[in-house]
Amino acid sequence: MVWTSCLMPDNWCHSVAHAIPKRGKPTERLGNLQPISLTSSLCELLERIVLSRLNHHLEYVKPDFFDPSQTGFRNGLCTYDSIHLIKAAFNRRHGWLRQVAGLLAAVDLRKAFSTLFYSFFKSLVGKDVVVELKNDLSICGTLHSVDQYLNIKLTDISVTDTDKYPHMLSVKNCFIRGSVVRYVQLPADEVDTQLLQDAARKEASQSKP
Repeated sequence: MVWTSCLMPDNWCHSVAHAIPKRGKPTERLGNLQPISLTSSLCELLERIVLSRLNHHLEYVKPDFFDPSQTGFRNGLCTYDSIHLIKAAFNRRHGWLRQVAGLLAAVDLRKAFSTLFYSFFKSLVGKDVVVELKNDLSICGTLHSVDQYLNIKLTDISVTDTDKYPHMLSVKNCFIRGSVVRYVQLPADEVDTQLLQDAARKEASQSKP
């Protein structure tokens, strides 16, 4: 019914946020908290259906969509494939018998998987993702549900421990991101850091013997 009507139920837009402190890090810093948002299981099921169909289309219907060197987030590929590609490229350039020095640079993007700017998700509102799917990926069929899902917002957020993390109550209209268990993006302009610091001091004073 949701897929054909292209309407998301209201309870799919509700999230229960859990603020989990990082191990060994002070809780008075916002960056040391990992807010995890739990949403509807049925919404997660629909997400997996959409993801499975998109992956199948990109892998088999449009096999030239991914670059051959992309091994992340693809079925049947892993880190070993990346290592093999690097090794093969090095051998083509220098060869085993050539005494030529080579240089390998590794770039580590700090918090690459957990850092997504709030402005990016905010820019999705009002965008016709369906048109982009049709034009760029040649996908047809019932796509308005995909567009509806990609533009969904968590319009209501509840916190399990309001005394410990009162600052979470100020986070409203956050966009979901991730898969199954979604992380809530915390925009700095919508978070009361003073409440967070007061809660951290209260927690520290209560833990003293």
